[in-house]
Amino acid sequence: MTSRSAHRSRPQFNLMRPLPLLLAAYFATGVLYALATPTFEASDEVWHYGFVRELADGRGLPVQVPGVRTSYRQVGSQPPLYYGVAAVLSGWVDDSDFTARYVYNPFAQAGVPGTLVNANLLRHGVAESFPWHGTTLAVYLLRCFSLLLGAGTVALVWQLALELFPQREGLALLAAALAAFNPMFLFISASVNNDNAVWFVSSAVLVLLARAARAEVGGRAGGGVLGAAALPHTLGLGCGIAILCKLSGVVLVPVVAMFFVWRAQRSGKWAGLLRTASLFALWIAAIAGWWFYRNWALYHEMLGERMMLTMLGVQSMRSGSALEILAEFQGWWFSLWGVFGAFSILPGRWVYAVFTGAVLLAVGGGVRAIIEVRGQPGRVPAHYAAHAFAVLFLLLTVGGVVYRSLSQQAFQGRLVLGAIGVITVLLAAGIIKLAGWQHERVLARAATLALFVQALLIPPLYILPHYAAPAPLATVPAGSHAVQAVFNQEFELVAYQVEPARVIAGDPVRVTLYWRALRQMSADYNLALNVHGRALENVSKLDTWPGGGLLPTANWLAGAMYADSYVLHVAPDATAPTRLSLDVSFWVGALDNRLAIAALDGSTLPSVLLDLAALDEPLPRVYSVSQPAGSSFEGGMQLIGTDGIRVASNSVSVTIYWQASAQQIADYTLFLHVIDANGTLVAQADGPALQGDWPTSAWQPGHTLRDERTVALPGSMPAGAYRLLAGWYHPASGVRLSAADAAGVAWRDAAVELGAFTLP
Repeated sequence: MTSRSAHRSRPQFNLMRPLPLLLAAYFATGVLYALATPTFEASDEVWHYGFVRELADGRGLPVQVPGVRTSYRQVGSQPPLYYGVAAVLSGWVDDSDFTARYVYNPFAQAGVPGTLVNANLLRHGVAESFPWHGTTLAVYLLRCFSLLLGAGTVALVWQLALELFPQREGLALLAAALAAFNPMFLFISASVNNDNAVWFVSSAVLVLLARAARAEVGGRAGGGVLGAAALPHTLGLGCGIAILCKLSGVVLVPVVAMFFVWRAQRSGKWAGLLRTASLFALWIAAIAGWWFYRNWALYHEMLGERMMLTMLGVQSMRSGSALEILAEFQGWWFSLWGVFGAFSILPGRWVYAVFTGAVLLAVGGGVRAIIEVRGQPGRVPAHYAAHAFAVLFLLLTVGGVVYRSLSQQAFQGRLVLGAIGVITVLLAAGIIKLAGWQHERVLARAATLALFVQALLIPPLYILPHYAAPAPLATVPAGSHAVQAVFNQEFELVAYQVEPARVIAGDPVRVTLYWRALRQMSADYNLALNVHGRALENVSKLDTWPGGGLLPTANWLAGAMYADSYVLHVAPDATAPTRLSLDVSFWVGALDNRLAIAALDGSTLPSVLLDLAALDEPLPRVYSVSQPAGSSFEGGMQLIGTDGIRVASNSVSVTIYWQASAQQIADYTLFLHVIDANGTLVAQADGPALQGDWPTSAWQPGHTLRDERTVALPGSMPAGAYRLLAGWYHPASGVRLSAADAAGVAWRDAAVELGAFTLP
């Protein structure tokens, strides 16, 4: 062969080929995920960076001490290779601001997927603004490093697909796209996390293993690093590096060991197996053995897993029943495809539907392939041996994840992404098999484009909004309710808005508070929101930093005004009907250390209690009334009846049933008068309906209200016959609402007689 023909036959790297285009699209999308996620908000990123910082600052490998709180937490038990490389890459950056940046949100909803507030794990501020510097710069540098590792993993997935399915470039494209545009893979790849290193190295070992298995079955002697003599060195080196990246890399060891046993069985050369195994083990020991020894010397265990669990706060292993595992499966499944932030942000359900659909299609394709193979027995293709080792790696990975999930009492499907190459290759093969190989290229390109688009949509639609702090406002919107309460002489609650006006138990109420900073503050005050219902029953509460955790008060600009919105869910068992009120307060240090509140004129306010919404009964309630009445009042209020008068030694009580036939325009006051035989008023009790918890303006037409009333009797009341009268009046003017009986005859003095009673 001439040098010219050799040059022509050599594969060329064309930027317009599918793989380079895919890698460029992946990297650009990964940058979008990195920019959408504030520093340290990715899964455990703050602790991964804490490990990097230990090495970069020259303090050496972490030594875990139970009960000692560190910046690296349980991550300090991880193998150090990723962190060592990261320390070299970022060590030149002055991150002396790390301690100031390492401030936790005390109300963070970590591990609460779908939370509407406090999705942020840490406090954020202007230190993260562009141009980056200090800790922020170091974190973004390392995120780029992780993205490069992710790009390498995607390229290796492509290559693994071609090893398992030779000459199927469409399948390779789809497999690589399923990996590259898996939102969870993108999210972790765009963060400081040692998963990125072990994914890359494990994928490389799998590609080498698949290629060696194909060469063995095909009768081709591998050359170079895949030669018979070099293979134990190559695979031992790869496994050792994988283990030193993350302990999950140890799953490669039994897979490679099985390969060596299989190869010896095929060739009948059992004598060489011991030498091969020894060389393989020596390489692992040379690279990672010191790490196991260090764990034994420090913690009396080789793997360091028990110490990691201790640092994590899990004191012992537990066994999980089938029902427990099933109950956790949804969260496990979601985290395989996309749960962001501190395991607190979910994308739209359509994202999970896309990938669940892909899995179902792949299963259908697998069933079709099995049926066809059973119907056409013959020689097993050479590359199927490589399939067996790939599937073994997948099964061991899943088994290890299930075991670890049970031991940590937390199921995270993302840990299965250690086998992302095998997963996506099998998915792609199943999907294309179901559609038909003749559609391979068109299907792969169309699916890749669709996956790319869905991956692009997630950061702006779902991640960014959870970290967007309220921006300063120019004015309060029209229709807001004025408040003008000043807290600690530092900031003012100017006004608020609420919607909807009426709810039932279990419903959400959206309230927006409008704050104005009167001066620059140095402290982060804690906001307490308590919703009260009937008899001050607490039916919803939230403790948070303003802005749902994103706008701590020390970040407020002097003179600026902010809109602060919350969705408060009324307790499902809240007593109805009642008016809901919102108690707004701030505290610092301890709950009982509340900030002082004053009006604009400086007078002290005991509290800020805002009228929130009307809590209705879901359906009109039907009561059994023992003594029907039928009287009515002007404006459409009707007295349905009573349950009779109950007399005690010093009081008289009655249960009254009311109903409005029309919406009431005012909050009227009910009077109850006790009249003696001479018509003299001897006792009375005035007050709004339900002691003010359900004023008449809140009444729903057609709904019946049951109201318990009691009149205290003076001790000097003589024995005899008495009557109990009731009526309504305007509290401001004292003017009574006219009343008439069921026949339309007006009651004297607009007072309806509820009944008579006798004092012995």
